[in-house]
Amino acid sequence: MKKEYNGLAYRQSRATYDQSSESKAPWIVSFVAEAEELIKWAGIPRRKDGTIGYQRVANESRIEKAADFFRAAVNNQSPTALVIGIHPNNSIINLEFKEEDEHLSIRPCVLTVDMNFESETIEEKIRRLKEQINLRLKEEPEEEEEEEEEGGGEEEDEDEDEVEDEGEKVEIGRSLLKDFLEKLDDNQWIQDNEETIKDIALPATIIDGQHRVLGAARCERNIPFPVCAIIDCTWPEQVFQFTVVNYTSKSIPDQFITANAALSLTKVELNELQDRLVQAGVKVVEHELMKIVNFDQDSPFFNLVNITEKQDDNKLGYKTMVRIAKQWYSGKHGAVKSIIKTLYPNITGKGANRIRIERWKDGDWGVFFLAFWKEVKMKYEKEKTVDGISLWIPLSPSLKRSNLMTAIVLQELQEVFLDNLNNQDEIYFKVDEPSTEKEFLISRVKKRAETVLEYVPPEFFIIEWKTKSLNIGPGREMLKEAFRKFVETKGKYKYKVSTLVKGNF
Repeated sequence: MKKEYNGLAYRQSRATYDQSSESKAPWIVSFVAEAEELIKWAGIPRRKDGTIGYQRVANESRIEKAADFFRAAVNNQSPTALVIGIHPNNSIINLEFKEEDEHLSIRPCVLTVDMNFESETIEEKIRRLKEQINLRLKEEPEEEEEEEEEGGGEEEDEDEDEVEDEGEKVEIGRSLLKDFLEKLDDNQWIQDNEETIKDIALPATIIDGQHRVLGAARCERNIPFPVCAIIDCTWPEQVFQFTVVNYTSKSIPDQFITANAALSLTKVELNELQDRLVQAGVKVVEHELMKIVNFDQDSPFFNLVNITEKQDDNKLGYKTMVRIAKQWYSGKHGAVKSIIKTLYPNITGKGANRIRIERWKDGDWGVFFLAFWKEVKMKYEKEKTVDGISLWIPLSPSLKRSNLMTAIVLQELQEVFLDNLNNQDEIYFKVDEPSTEKEFLISRVKKRAETVLEYVPPEFFIIEWKTKSLNIGPGREMLKEAFRKFVETKGKYKYKVSTLVKGNF
């Protein structure tokens, strides 16, 4: 059985008017479809454990509210169009034009869906999914080939090659695809996730409007919706459209964008989208930060940051960890300014500061960020709480985690270190031998970190703090004061009788 939808096909891209690049502008088709019918051939790629996706998990409350809206009054309507993506290389959905003039920017058309795919076996659906995933993986070039072109490249690039050669560092979006591909060979996993597989294997995906269409379908009266379908809509294009539509209108959480960028896209796909997201006003800098902080296996915070929308006491707070990384990335702190100025001695003249910052943000900031935090982890990770838990493991308060692994504590610890580094004489940053600036400055950061951390004993993070609220108000000031006094007294601070520990206001 085939279902036909009469509609209009059009292009909004500038490529419409540039015939030489017309193929780069996908067709958009506007038509009308009933809710129950649409969800038979357009799936919802939700991001959850074990699967690939970018959509938020369905909110039952929102679905029921949408259903109630349509049930409440006979004249209630939702005229806003649903947005869907038609997968490329699609043999199930076909677009045919009624007008022969291919140069028209608006053309009457028929979108035909071959509903016979519903009788496919689960094995056939899995085969189609594997083809889609392998196509995306095939487009990823070998990392080593990309890095070799410039002889004498920057040292951090050389280090990255060494890690890649050892097979220790895999780009996350690519590894997630590989992991999902392996699961599609696991019969038990397939059995447990059959409905999810069927949904992902559908020939189109709902990019925007999942709650409305699911709520309408729940009413069981064939409610029609205007639909905007993007033809040959690749996975990166789906992620881009979802991000732009939701970010600009509903302000989805920044960590959701970060997670989608890192987990849903391969390296090549992300690089292709980055400029477009920036132009659309979407904050992608947080993904740049989290690539180092949370997704780099060399980071002390690898996989320890909460990038979900829900509270997770076993993870570090996303927003505060972003602020911690930005202290290095932004280059605004006095200590970081001193590092940047010394790091690039050959960048001089008009616009030198801007060029230095650009170079710093391009990757060097992460090298110094990691240098400091590796010293912190090395100092405290072998120390244990009274329950025998490492000070470097963030666990829920019920398990008596250490006071250290709270994002706000880490932020204030970093702040006191940077302030102390900034107080050093200029001679502290003076390089004796040209061309060794990076190694020298890293060693200075490590040396200063070692000294400052020596002032803060592990017991401080083990003993119970009676003051619990540390993010704002008096608690935050007590925390700041404690770290300041540790440094000012060179470790002789009587913290056990402090207001932070005793809780006396």
